[in-house]
Amino acid sequence: MKKFIINIYLLIFSSANQLSFAEEFNVILPQEDPWAFPMPLAQAPNAYSGILIDLLKEFEKRSGHHVNISISSPSRTIVSLQEGRSDFSIMIWVKNHDQYAIKGVNLFPIHIGIRAKKGVRVIRYDNLKEITTSIPRGLEIETEFDQDKTLKKDEVLDYTVAIKKTALNRDSQAVAGSLATINYIIKKLNLKNEFGDTFLLGTTHLSIHFSKNSLKKPYYEKINGIFKTMLEDGTVRDIHQKWMN
Repeated sequence: MKKFIINIYLLIFSSANQLSFAEEFNVILPQEDPWAFPMPLAQAPNAYSGILIDLLKEFEKRSGHHVNISISSPSRTIVSLQEGRSDFSIMIWVKNHDQYAIKGVNLFPIHIGIRAKKGVRVIRYDNLKEITTSIPRGLEIETEFDQDKTLKKDEVLDYTVAIKKTALNRDSQAVAGSLATINYIIKKLNLKNEFGDTFLLGTTHLSIHFSKNSLKKPYYEKINGIFKTMLEDGTVRDIHQKWMN
């Protein structure tokens, strides 16, 4: 009986101790299907779904902390990190991100490239100079591509708009960005027959981005450690496969 009472006391003390050290983190994610997107209002108002949402839910469960999630455009997500309004985010790592973010663990390799309209040849970089390529507004693709002023680029709302414009050949003959995301949306929209060549620009990673201007810097090492454990025990892989398969 005495041992039972001690165990109950330790359980209560442990729970109270965890709650007393629980923190809240603001996380703003770039809105991209299937990574992070709003659920239909009829299902769950002001709620989000996607690969990154599932990862953050698992992070909450393991850490005891709470995450205030919101989604925005890629450009506004970057601004939120620059200003420290987002304590951390999960997005494609580009070299210049180290100006405002501390790089955490790499979660997924991301192939960056081009999907062209069927019949449009894109087998070398110079072919891009002959066509117009749609990109989500504010999205950083790849350093050479981003800085090349000789390319015709059509900045649109998001990947879905870019893919639909390209499929209809409306001032766009290709889509640039994450090939996994582009291919997922092409399949979702049943437009596989409208696309042909794939051209790889490079490979980067989807990584944890910690804001250099957040007040939650003391927690960064522990946050990164939890995501690293999720990567090592296969949880990151399982969540990714659930959405992509």
